[in-house]
Formats: sequence, structure tokens, C-alpha cells
Amino acid sequence: MQIEELIEQCGKITAEKGFDVTQIRTQIALFATEIAELLEHVSSSHNIKTDVFTFDLVAASMKYECYRGEANAYEDKSFIINETAFLEELADLQIRMASFIHGNGLTDDFSQALKAKIEKNKTRPMKHGKGF
Repeated sequence: MQIEELIEQCGKITAEKGFDVTQIRTQIALFATEIAELLEHVSSSHNIKTDVFTFDLVAASMKYECYRGEANAYEDKSFIINETAFLEELADLQIRMASFIHGNGLTDDFSQALKAKIEKNKTRPMKHGKGF
């Protein structure tokens, strides 16, 4: 699957599930919650600075997810200030993920997991049962 096809397919599923991806700051916060969920499946680094930072990220994510579950009338009026710089940072995020997947020998397994997750998301409830 080409990157453009992946973006289009995921975008359609997301729209069908009622998510408002135009809520820029909210969507970026949700990136962080996914990263926190990843950290739940990784051991300590045994580096105090890294562990404290990542534990704080997980704790903040858990609070945000609780808020999402309770939210009713939710509004986010954020917008992109500098699209060129924003897209460059978004590209950095994608590059870092792709490099991590490849560098840890996870390419084939990740490809399968991605396909399975896309299929799973098609069957999930609106907004995955959350307020936003």
C-alpha cells in the first residue's frame, strides 16, 4: 500500500467514525496518547530522566483519556500557524516511526499489525465510545 492510499483509507475510516480531525491540537494530543499506550508495553530504560519523562507522559495521557470518556460538548478552535514548519514536523514524526520500525526489525510484523488495526477500526463504535 502506498502512503497516499494509506492516508486516504485511514482518513475515510476516521471520518466514518465521527472524529473531527480538523481539531488540530486535539488530534496532536491523541498522537501523544497513542505513544503513551506504546510505553505501557515497554520495560524501564533504567535511565532516570527518560523513565520520569515517559512515566509523566503516560500519567498525563491517562488523565486526558478519562476526560475524553466524559466529554460532551467539546470544542477545539486551534489552527496551524505555519503550515510549512508544521508539515516538516509531521514528516519528522513519520520518519522517526518508520526508522524505529525498520531499525528494530519490525517491518513485516508492523505491516501486518497495521492492516489488522485498520480492519479492527472499521468495526469500532462511533468515536470509539469516547466524547471526541
